[in-house]
Amino acid sequence: MLATRVAKLPEGAEWAYEVKWDGYRIEAVKDEATVHLFSRRGADYSNRFKAVTNAVKTIQAVSAVLDGEVVAIDASGQPSFQVLQNRGKMPAGYQLVY
Repeated sequence: MLATRVAKLPEGAEWAYEVKWDGYRIEAVKDEATVHLFSRRGADYSNRFKAVTNAVKTIQAVSAVLDGEVVAIDASGQPSFQVLQNRGKMPAGYQLVY
C-alpha cells in the first residue's frame, strides 16, 4: 500500500496516477454483509469511519477489496488532516470522503 519514490514516472496506458490527498490510506474489505476498514498497519478503522463502512456495504458485490484514502474536505474541496484526526463529530462545512 505504500508509494515508492522513483526518479522518473512510469509511462504507458497501464499506468494511472491520482492526487496525493492528506488523509488516511485505508483498505476496505467487504465479505457479504461484513465490512472492515484497515490502515496500512492493520488497525481496524471500521468504527472510526462508520459512514465509509456503511457506504462500502452498499456495493453490489458479494465481496470486494478497495484501496483508497479517507479524507476530510471542506466546501471548497480542501483537505484537512487535522479535522480528520479529530475523533469527534465532523465540523460544519466538512465532509468525509473515500
